[in-house]
Amino acid sequence: MAILSPTIIAGDLQQDIEDRIVDICGVEFHDYLHDDRILTQEIFEQHFEEILEFIESRNNYIYYQVLGYFILKTGATLPSYLRDTIDESTNWEYDKEQRWPNHWLNLRRFYLNDLRKKIRAHKSGVKTNLFNLKISSDDELSTLCIGLDSLLTNDLIGRHKEVTHVNLDYQGLKEFPTMVFRFENLTKLSIENNQIITIPSEINQLRNLQELYLGFNKIESIPETISHLRKLKILFLARNNLETLPDSIGGLESLKEIFLFDNLIWKLPESFLKLKGKCFVNLENNRLKNNPFAIDWDSMMPDLDSK
Repeated sequence: MAILSPTIIAGDLQQDIEDRIVDICGVEFHDYLHDDRILTQEIFEQHFEEILEFIESRNNYIYYQVLGYFILKTGATLPSYLRDTIDESTNWEYDKEQRWPNHWLNLRRFYLNDLRKKIRAHKSGVKTNLFNLKISSDDELSTLCIGLDSLLTNDLIGRHKEVTHVNLDYQGLKEFPTMVFRFENLTKLSIENNQIITIPSEINQLRNLQELYLGFNKIESIPETISHLRKLKILFLARNNLETLPDSIGGLESLKEIFLFDNLIWKLPESFLKLKGKCFVNLENNRLKNNPFAIDWDSMMPDLDSK
């Protein structure tokens, strides 16, 4: 079984389970991949007995981990006996049998603990998402800051040079946390799934930033100063309220991937067209009459229908 990352939906088996659960719910997997919100609590609960029959027939803790992932993200009702079973499935003594690579051991424990805590606290009707720290090895944990409390603590004790990765996903933020600008060596910044409307022009202070994740907010514009992020390789701004892009965005000379799907973009600056052929661009589901960066999804996922 190929393991792609230390997250809960980590390997081939986990993704096969995900595919099967989506299929049981009567949802097209292509559509689910594009927008997983189409799998609602109502749909999931309508098919819960069949899903549970599928999970229980395998009697494998990995299946229960994936079930927990779906229950959290849909806000489905969780019977007490099943809560205990999913809780037990996060036991490291079971999970380590997958023979995780040494550089993922602590990361995997983190993700198991995240699932465990959220399953224990889960309430019907409340959707909860698991963390995705966007780091590739345990080595990065020592320079990682997760959540507002951790950010404030690191700011107070003056660890501005040591912290290279900040994750503020799902923090209920309505404004961009300008405190992060004091962390001059940041290479990764993730502030996804909040309610932020504006990106401050001071974003240009993060000169070492390589990956910026601001998806699933309410952002209406990108400042011209974004072009000062000369080392930026990944820019994720999907599912916001962007209508246009700044002229300077074409100046991101190190950019390899930019995600702008599910916005309101109706026109592109000339400079942006220079990115064609230089980096991966996802502009799907915007208001463009013609998308010069249209993606042939079938050619990218040739084996999806043959599972």
